[in-house]
Amino acid sequence: MGLGGGRPDCDGSAGHHIPPPMWHAFIFFLLTLPIRLLRAACKPRDELVLENLALRQQVAALMLATRRPTLHDANRAFWVALHKT
Repeated sequence: MGLGGGRPDCDGSAGHHIPPPMWHAFIFFLLTLPIRLLRAACKPRDELVLENLALRQQVAALMLATRRPTLHDANRAFWVALHKT
């Protein structure tokens, strides 16, 4: 086992390791993104505003948590891709 703290899925390489479930979720996100964008383009504005409000509430509730979640490379890639659109 490498430097990954005894985890069998870490090879101890210099780069960050993305856990397989996180990687699959990110690939699924990328594959479904065009469909969700098309749906969002067809939704009325008031529905989008309501959905945005609900998502902001979820983020606010998450920010109240005492422990900060770790941000993996897949998360960073998502936010970079979202920022560039």
